[in-house]
Amino acid sequence: MSIKSGECSGTYSDTIRINVAPTTVGGAIAPTPIDIESCEVDTTLTLSGYTGSIVRWESSVDYEFTTPVDLGNAGNDTYIVSNLTDTVYYRAIIKSGECDTARSEIAVVNIRQNVDLALTNIEIASGASTTDFTLSITNKSTSDVDYLGGVQQVAFYCGATSTTPLYVGELPAIAIGASVTPVISVPNSIIAGCSEQLRVQIVDKGEGVSKYYSRRL
Repeated sequence: MSIKSGECSGTYSDTIRINVAPTTVGGAIAPTPIDIESCEVDTTLTLSGYTGSIVRWESSVDYEFTTPVDLGNAGNDTYIVSNLTDTVYYRAIIKSGECDTARSEIAVVNIRQNVDLALTNIEIASGASTTDFTLSITNKSTSDVDYLGGVQQVAFYCGATSTTPLYVGELPAIAIGASVTPVISVPNSIIAGCSEQLRVQIVDKGEGVSKYYSRRL
């Protein structure tokens, strides 16, 4: 800028450099959607197409991010997902200079259930010493690892949060794609004292990490 006072010679002010930050762009996360069979498998999500700096990553159990979880990971365009037990949604928060923040597109990671579990004959038999629970189990795994190929157990719990089974029975091995309908006889004296819903859980005792599948009665 040139400055002049009267007839005096003009002079110039100091030079000011103005940096204009580009508009924030949230970008997209890949791969999505992604289905994984094991809660122990690590999956890497990668953010691309964004403009600005990565402030943080967030996760949520619902698509609307009603209660987002701050995952940190500032400045990193990848995030490693591990130890999931259910579907989780992910996004990144981006900020360019003084511009408003922007959210990336949402990525979803699903845990594919390898087993379909259904039950019949679930009424407690009055006056009998035991109640028969007929399980209908299908091994849906498509990998080379037979997740239900070892010796399995079926455990009966009282309520949704109990970690101590009321009763444990054995199940046969189930090959990939196969279905079985075992009948488990549970003593009424054991389950009669449970005032909550019974929870049935299949526990894989074969090689590798145990897998858990639950279905309430």
